Amino acid sequence: MKVPAVARLGDAPPLASPAPMSVAARVAFVVFTAALFGFLAADTGYLLALRPAGVVFLWPPAGLVVAALLLVPARDRAAVLVGAFAGNIAADASHGAGIGLAVAGSAVNAVEQVLAALVVARVGGAGAGFHTLRKLGGVILAAVGVTALTALAGAMVVGHYSVHARYWVAWLGWWTGDGLGILVLVPLVTAWAGVARGELTRPAPRWVSEAVAFIVTIVAAAVVLLAGGADPAVTLSPYSLLPLLILAGIRYGPVGSATASFAVTVVTAIEASRSVTLFGGGIGAGSHQLLTAYTFLGLVTISALLPAVVLAERERAERRSRENEELFRQIADNVNEAFFVADVATRRTLYVSARWAEIWGRPVDDGDVPGSWLNAVHPADQPSLIANMDANARGEATESHFRVRRPDGSERWVHGRSFPVRNRAGAVYRVVGLAADVTAMREYEQRSLQAQRVEAVGLLAGGVAHDFNNLLTVVFGEVDQLRRSGSLSDADRGSLEELARAADSAAALTRQLLAFSRRQPAQASVFDLNDAVTDTARMLRRLIGEHIRLVVTAAPTRLAVCADRGQVEQLLTNLAVNGRDAMPGGGALTVETATVSSLAAVPGADVAAAAAAPPPGGCWAILAVRDVGTGIAPEVLPRIFEPFFTTKDVGRGTGLGLATCQTIVARAGGHLLVETEIGHGTTFRACFPVAAEPEAATTDDLARADAVPRGTETVMIVEDQTGVRKAAARVLRSAGYQVVEARDGDDALRRISDPGARVDLLLTDVVLPTISGPELADLVRAMRPTMKMLFTSGYTGEWPVGIDHVEGTARLVPKPFTPDDLTRSVREALDARDGG
Repeated sequence: MKVPAVARLGDAPPLASPAPMSVAARVAFVVFTAALFGFLAADTGYLLALRPAGVVFLWPPAGLVVAALLLVPARDRAAVLVGAFAGNIAADASHGAGIGLAVAGSAVNAVEQVLAALVVARVGGAGAGFHTLRKLGGVILAAVGVTALTALAGAMVVGHYSVHARYWVAWLGWWTGDGLGILVLVPLVTAWAGVARGELTRPAPRWVSEAVAFIVTIVAAAVVLLAGGADPAVTLSPYSLLPLLILAGIRYGPVGSATASFAVTVVTAIEASRSVTLFGGGIGAGSHQLLTAYTFLGLVTISALLPAVVLAERERAERRSRENEELFRQIADNVNEAFFVADVATRRTLYVSARWAEIWGRPVDDGDVPGSWLNAVHPADQPSLIANMDANARGEATESHFRVRRPDGSERWVHGRSFPVRNRAGAVYRVVGLAADVTAMREYEQRSLQAQRVEAVGLLAGGVAHDFNNLLTVVFGEVDQLRRSGSLSDADRGSLEELARAADSAAALTRQLLAFSRRQPAQASVFDLNDAVTDTARMLRRLIGEHIRLVVTAAPTRLAVCADRGQVEQLLTNLAVNGRDAMPGGGALTVETATVSSLAAVPGADVAAAAAAPPPGGCWAILAVRDVGTGIAPEVLPRIFEPFFTTKDVGRGTGLGLATCQTIVARAGGHLLVETEIGHGTTFRACFPVAAEPEAATTDDLARADAVPRGTETVMIVEDQTGVRKAAARVLRSAGYQVVEARDGDDALRRISDPGARVDLLLTDVVLPTISGPELADLVRAMRPTMKMLFTSGYTGEWPVGIDHVEGTARLVPKPFTPDDLTRSVREALDARDGG
């Protein structure tokens, strides 16, 4: 038979479950089992009957069936009743009762058992375990009250449905017999069932042996005290057993007390069935013996069970309290927030969890010192917290962010939440709350804001560079026109060349701005590292300030490296700024270049760099930036190249500088090494592979480069900047091209839609006021699929958003462009075969 498991905290899963029975088989099994045990129990009751009167002294089926109804699942209770009913009839018939009398008596027993089970379940609860006062009260009420009522009908059945002189004797016999059966057997069966199911503590073997010895002692004492025929004048009273039974209840709990009282009841029943002199004489008209025995056994049973149940309830309450305390401790100690309880009237902290010490940096014992936690809060944040405490006292929940100053001088940002607690009267008398350390989150938010500000500055710089490139395009065009004129004096020509050099410097500056705004893609080329350092040094002197002395030492030979020159200049700038910040009191910042054949000999080289294979050129070009500042702490050193990691104050660093430097060097195939010593400074070494020098251009190549590409085709220039448009038109006309000018996309579409208009190449800016360059190209291609396209953009070298779909088929000439750049790009676009 499969018994449903009762879910309990800490239960171990069963080792195996038998195959489930069918419904019919289960019902048949329950009916048969109940009938068998009902018959045996009823037969035992008849054996314990008082011999002279034939009155049943103890009716075991009453208690057994009630206990079964409390323990079995609801689906099996009807089957238990049917089986018990059948077993009762069989026992009555086997002891001479007629079938009608047996059925009637069994029916009254069944009604009694159902009512008793309902009373016990309603008062004390169904199920196993006998460890509450409510359950004891329910059993007493069922044993005394329910059986007293059902005995009224039972006495009529025993008296053959008539009320005669011995009716009340029959009623007393029914009441006491069934009452004792319920009072003694229900606690015994349910208590041991509680042990079997784990609802009561399973006794240890040593406990069991001790309890068995103690109960045997009680049985022996009961036999001596209740021996039939003993002279009451010389024997002790049976009530002398009460101290032993009370001690059994105190020492061994509900299971021990129920077992001891059952043992005494069995001894009493046996002795009563053997001697009519027990408890002072025979049955008699007043049934003195029966009532006295019932009173004795009732007091014995209740006296044994009452202290046991009281102590069991207390133990359960204490165990629940310990479990709740343990659960609370687990929550408070393992939640990643400090938990606290405070008194509203005194504002004294009653409890703080261990996490409080980690956040405040003080021992937990300091948490309950009045004002200790508030005194550690930043003075600027204390007023808001005091206001929150006042709001808590009014019954409002609050939330706040504040700073905590730790004893070591550091500060932590805390997110606090507090909630009022009300007493039974509804008044707020305590506050509970949580405090979480949100310093890391706060720093991340600040860095994100700083990164956003940097991005905004970058967008501004890109916009400025874009507009500046338009202006430089005009400057380059005018300079080229003046160069080609033959009317300039030598002095004017020298001024013109100075103007050209200034324009070139301005173009380099715009490239730096675009690199800063991340709108300038990496464009690797071979250049002299010494030249890059020398050119950047002029800007560094203004950047690092007058309190820093800049020392530049360049290698005596040319150091050719293949990298993006603008990014290398950015690398040098970032390292110089870091060196400046490491020397707030001033000092020397040294920038030097050199060559080495192996990185293993370079100070600060890590394992990967030391094992690096020699570059194709055979040696490495080293760019070193050295400061004499504070140095880098050992615990910080492993993280310096992490993005967004910085030791600078909030607002002074984004944590992107060294990460960007490492990326720049890695893209060039090199290594960024660091050497540092606390109090003596830090040296960063960027190691680049030395590149092969490009082949020198021949005379023919120079002649071809100097030759201006010419043509006779028609080019439409679409540019909203009038100066740029006019300069580009003048350059192309001087190269032999026919030029049509359009100030924006709408103007261009009107001109191209003219059937008589002949345009071979559309030269359009990417950014236009009405229709963007890519959109214009799409519209033009729909009208004239074979027309060639050429774009211009002040965002140098990048395909801006919107022309990704034409990248690779369209061409781009970056601003600022020189006349030669423009004519060469136009010629290449016209001669291209891909239609772009």
